[in-house]
Amino acid sequence: ARVRVLGPVPPAPEARVRVTLVVSVLKGDKMDDVIRDAAMMGAVAVQPVFSERGEMRSEAVARGRRRERWQRIAVSSVKQCGRAVVPDVREPSP
Repeated sequence: ARVRVLGPVPPAPEARVRVTLVVSVLKGDKMDDVIRDAAMMGAVAVQPVFSERGEMRSEAVARGRRRERWQRIAVSSVKQCGRAVVPDVREPSP
């Protein structure tokens, strides 16, 4: 196989509207899918929250180092879709 590099690929343009997605913390790997999709759709930030009827508690999220995992997922999603800006995955709040 032969490969010829034609030049750099410009990043996808960012949306003019800055969207922050606020989402209740989901159980299992469902939250990973939400973070991945939000990054690919152009959100500038994701704010996880703990809801009154939610199944996940703050202790479980902190113990599992979920925020760091979600930030890594956001970085890999941005690379995959060609965005130049990585959305900020904020610390979960009540």
